Amino acid sequence: MSWKKNLLRARSYIAVMTGFLIASGIVLYVETHMPKSMPLQNELTLSHDFPDLPEPRALTLNEAIWARIAWQYFVNNTQPSGLVNSIDNQPYSTMWDTGNYLIAMISAERLGIISHQEFNDRMRSLLTVLSALPLTDGKLPAVYYHSRQLIRLHNPDQNESQPDWSAVDISRLLISLNISAWLYPEHAPAIQLLTRRWRFDALFIQREPEKRLSFREPKTWQLISQDNRQSYGYQLYALNSLRRTNILAGLVLSAPFSSQHAITIDGVSIPYDGLVNIGKLDYPVVSNLPFLLTGLEVGFDINSAEMSWRIMKVQENRYKSTGDLAWMGTDYEEHSPRFENDTPARRSPTVIDKARKEVSGTALQLSTRSVFAWYALFRTQWNTMMRQRSAALFEPGRGWYDGIVSGSQQRSNIISATTNAAVLESLVYLSQGPLFCQNCMPASSSTSADGQQP
Repeated sequence: MSWKKNLLRARSYIAVMTGFLIASGIVLYVETHMPKSMPLQNELTLSHDFPDLPEPRALTLNEAIWARIAWQYFVNNTQPSGLVNSIDNQPYSTMWDTGNYLIAMISAERLGIISHQEFNDRMRSLLTVLSALPLTDGKLPAVYYHSRQLIRLHNPDQNESQPDWSAVDISRLLISLNISAWLYPEHAPAIQLLTRRWRFDALFIQREPEKRLSFREPKTWQLISQDNRQSYGYQLYALNSLRRTNILAGLVLSAPFSSQHAITIDGVSIPYDGLVNIGKLDYPVVSNLPFLLTGLEVGFDINSAEMSWRIMKVQENRYKSTGDLAWMGTDYEEHSPRFENDTPARRSPTVIDKARKEVSGTALQLSTRSVFAWYALFRTQWNTMMRQRSAALFEPGRGWYDGIVSGSQQRSNIISATTNAAVLESLVYLSQGPLFCQNCMPASSSTSADGQQP
């Protein structure tokens, strides 16, 4: 049999083998030229030195006293109307600080500072006044109210192109109302009745409603709000409660913050809001509070946990290497906005000075609320040292000061609802865990550890 005849008979086998070799070559080429697959990861991962979160423990005698000092702020500043002043003796309030008041009220009841009856009385009074407040365009609570007269106040520094409400401030109030409804279900019907009046859909609109859906240029939505608390941290904090109000909330609030900047310090990347000039040098200022509040109230997520830890470690490492506590500000001093008196002449004046104009005048090198939150959440040697440094930042009978100002390195003169609420909820976390924890179910009173010292 000739070679040609054998080759002709084997042609089908040759075709199969040739096809197999070509296919194998293609597979080998694709595998060697494809980028390596990477496992899906969260936006952040915890640092290798992130500590185990501590278990609750009983408050020491000193810590119980600190809680009562903080509550005294709310005793002093609760108005006959039911609202609480945002700053000591300043007759205005915001939805953010109304949320602070609710958190402080819950904390005081959980720690046994006030009775359950007093809590109920204060809660009913607050829900009544919230139901009576005039809404912006009949939709949502305004940014500022006179805490005695219950009239809206106008701040000329606000963005006139946006409605007179703050999504972040409303989110603070909502999370406190959610916690209240869960811990105290007897108030849940009144809370539900209150929030039914509010049009949360007004917070979100499609950026280009006339544009057809395209996979290359997908639809986007934007948040309609005053930017009085403009940082990515506050945006993430708002996500905790606003995502339950509208199907678009999660899409909008979890999107990257267009104007947010990050700075890398000693190899650690953190978000920052601006720079404060001290002497001839610029120092970064960050908004640490929203990350810490998430941990205290609902428990950390990966972003809030890692950012809180990074910010604390950067400040700690800089202090260890330079001895400079003022190198990075972790918060802002609260200041009263500047209001226009647009009310009839027969009314009492509603003008309050001290507008916050620049970061440089409000940055804190040591923030009382950050120190207490770190102390509750992490309890490291650094936290203990910072807490000891802040031990004198209070005035008996008035409350806790905001902290130490970066520029002057002197104690702040401001005593605010935000700081004193943060002190209270930090001490609740220390002794009972997060406020909104379905498996914690803290008792309504605290016990002090006899003989313990902080």
